[in-house]
Amino acid sequence: MTNSNLKFENNPAPGDKSSGFVIAPGPGFSIFGGYMRGLFREKNPAWNGGIRNGQDGRIFILKPEHYRADINGYVLRSVLLAEKALGGPIPNGALVHHFDGNPANDHKNLILCENNKYHHLLHQRKRAYDACGRADWRKCRYCKRYDNPANLYISPGRGLACHKYCKNKYERERYHKAKEVIAMEFCSKCDIAYDFAGISGCPLCEAKDRVDELEGDVEKLTDQISDLEREE
Repeated sequence: MTNSNLKFENNPAPGDKSSGFVIAPGPGFSIFGGYMRGLFREKNPAWNGGIRNGQDGRIFILKPEHYRADINGYVLRSVLLAEKALGGPIPNGALVHHFDGNPANDHKNLILCENNKYHHLLHQRKRAYDACGRADWRKCRYCKRYDNPANLYISPGRGLACHKYCKNKYERERYHKAKEVIAMEFCSKCDIAYDFAGISGCPLCEAKDRVDELEGDVEKLTDQISDLEREE
């Protein structure tokens, strides 16, 4: 494809990571490293009809006038299909769930969840079914094995499940590891932190006391030597 309005230049600067080709028909338009800038939507050769693939595999459709459109004007295709089936906008807080777990499959694969809690429950049951064949079983947060909820303790707040013996084992190991950590204590005399593991007192204060004792012994020896010299 040729365009008489395009001006080609090949003048790569030192250290320039681009291809060196600059296509500049006018202000605000250029190509660096093969990416075109300045030609939008239908005017851009890379235009694919307003369909964009998200990083997680979900499909987005260009619909700038939609109330759920992002900053670029794209809306999830699953949302548009759900609204088409409902005949109007989906309720506030509702989410669209993909039954088979494939976010790119929007055809006969959508479930409308009333809130994120129910959406999370569907994913949780899908993971359990894939792992053990029982959608109602839960996974222990410590041993990572699935088991009947009757054999698990489920916290009332966050809803986390675990075996009681796994939790007790974890707490015992955590307690023993905490005891192995070197504890620090401050001396009441010198206000210096010391490791009291296996030591009855502050080593600095003990060293000072020992120095005082040695100084006293030296004074006694000096007095004895002086007495011997006077006797001679």
